[in-house]
Amino acid sequence: MSLKKTLGKAMLLGCLEIGALCGVPVRPEEIEAVMKMSQPKVVQVVRNDEGDGKEKKLAR
Repeated sequence: MSLKKTLGKAMLLGCLEIGALCGVPVRPEEIEAVMKMSQPKVVQVVRNDEGDGKEKKLAR
């Protein structure tokens, strides 16, 4: 993991911790949304058997 990503996560978690110590309410759905934003997306390439060079990209 790069230093930039590590520092970004540390900063995000630090902000959340400061908010928790100050008594700011955060719903579990909001925390899940923040955590899902940082997950990498998986892309699967499906090659076409017809030979026309077109490919489909399926994102998960």
